[in-house]
Amino acid sequence: MTRLRKISKSCEYFLYRTQVIILLIFFLFSFKSGSAQKAVGDTALHHSPTLASVLSAVVPGAGQVYNKKYWKLPIIYGLGGYLTYAVLHDNTEYNRFKTAYLYATDGDPNTVDEFNGEIPDKQLQYYKDAYRHQRDLNIIGIMAIYVMNIVDASVDAHFFDYDISDDLSLKITPANSENMALGLSVKLTLR
Repeated sequence: MTRLRKISKSCEYFLYRTQVIILLIFFLFSFKSGSAQKAVGDTALHHSPTLASVLSAVVPGAGQVYNKKYWKLPIIYGLGGYLTYAVLHDNTEYNRFKTAYLYATDGDPNTVDEFNGEIPDKQLQYYKDAYRHQRDLNIIGIMAIYVMNIVDASVDAHFFDYDISDDLSLKITPANSENMALGLSVKLTLR
């Protein structure tokens, strides 16, 4: 029975791990990246969002390097590497439990699964399905990181030359009204 508990704990760990990875993915790409300011008289070339997207599509992270957002590179490769490891591990466990389930349910007393019949057929099927599900979720996570990598490179390239000036102002004044109503007027100046 201890082997069954060990497997159950392992399955719970992988479910938890996937949830943490998904949160990290959303956390990573929710950062508002600071854009490079173009100085007056700067002759820097215009950053092409298309080129950044193509670079990131061909080599994940290359668009971030093109946009000079080097700090994003280890995050992209760290998450991608971790999810790749998780896919390989979950696929190995899935094949292990699939084989054990097939041996347990084939009706032939000469074939014995690796657990020697200690784990019931329903449990073998549950673990087989759980690891397949985890593997599939991790593959979706890899694809999501890949797509977000491309989108992030494109958005950063769009904002690379965006001038963020300190001359922003917000003025709130009482509204002038002919019929004596109370109100406020808001004026936002962007220069």
